[in-house]
Amino acid sequence: MNATMLQSLARKYGTPLYVYDAEVIRKKYSIIHNAIPFHKKRIYYATKANGNVHLLRLLRKCGAFADTFSPGEVFLSLKAGFSPPQIIFSGTNASEEDLRYVVSKGVTVNMDSLSEIERYAKMKSKREISLRVNTLIGAGHHRRVVTGGHESKFGIHISQMGEARRLCERLELRVVGLHSHIGSGIMDKGVLLKNARILLNLANEFCDVKCVDFGGGFGISYTGKEKFDIGGFGRKLTTLVEKYSSEYEREITLCIEPGRFLVGESGLLVCRVTTVKRNPRRTFVGVDSGFNHFVRHLLYNSYHRIDVLPKRLGKMKADICGNLCESGDIFAYEHEVGGVREGDLVIIRDAGAYGFSMASRYNARLLPAEVLLENGKSTLIRKRERFPALL
Repeated sequence: MNATMLQSLARKYGTPLYVYDAEVIRKKYSIIHNAIPFHKKRIYYATKANGNVHLLRLLRKCGAFADTFSPGEVFLSLKAGFSPPQIIFSGTNASEEDLRYVVSKGVTVNMDSLSEIERYAKMKSKREISLRVNTLIGAGHHRRVVTGGHESKFGIHISQMGEARRLCERLELRVVGLHSHIGSGIMDKGVLLKNARILLNLANEFCDVKCVDFGGGFGISYTGKEKFDIGGFGRKLTTLVEKYSSEYEREITLCIEPGRFLVGESGLLVCRVTTVKRNPRRTFVGVDSGFNHFVRHLLYNSYHRIDVLPKRLGKMKADICGNLCESGDIFAYEHEVGGVREGDLVIIRDAGAYGFSMASRYNARLLPAEVLLENGKSTLIRKRERFPALL
């Protein structure tokens, strides 16, 4: 997306504005698909990363399956055209209401606890289930996104898997899938492969397992430098699964959950500069958005590349600030900018994942519009909110 296009979109749709590039999403899906040469595989998209139904439809057409975490995400996935067999529900601490809704839609459930297995068994539902395992391996770009280990709330502890197997046998439930998710934004393929070996060893204890889900979101290059070795990971994971299938004469479906990798780099948050303020020590560039629209820097201390348009001569450092009544409402500290002026655009890059999906109406600030670029055309895929939405 070049500067001229972004300025045109800002004039047409207003700011703040989320903009996504469909071609980037297709390219990312193709990269993953080609990187894993295993003949029988599923690529699950974590709908929590960005649940806009238009993006879900796009990924479904690419061949993706849907990984959901709430009844709402199941609802959106069905609206996007995913069939129940293409959706898996991996909720944690699911309520009775959650389970009943998911069961009523015919979606496979990843059991997150022993008690959930017992509650599920009492419902009039299909007898095939999947188990989410805490293999005690955790990884991720920040401690708040690590989903494995002794302190993690997710999954059935690996020491309880024998108990889980016996419980399923007693309740006449067939375990057809094993699933583990160790974290998000992972750059080290070694830790993912270590988790894969544990899951494959565990699969030997369940005679009906048909799918093994090697969960853990791949990191993206927010800095433009470090990159996840998707090719190396895909080849080694394929080798592991092929070896398992050969040794134990069992064919399984290889499943992965690449998370933000599919959509993160497709999105931008376009803001307008409302204020340039200076004091004897600092310069502040204020924009018409805040952490209510994009919380990653505040929540995870995440780095995002930021551009100012138009680009002008000059050099200075400024704090890029939001419009909320919070001292932590900062997108970047001491960010190097040119001769920025009020009315310019601030572009926050790699905002396609965990941007809009984590947005809120804090300070009674309304949610922004979303636009999808495809084949040189822009489509409004979510309208900007108006004041009645607050009621």
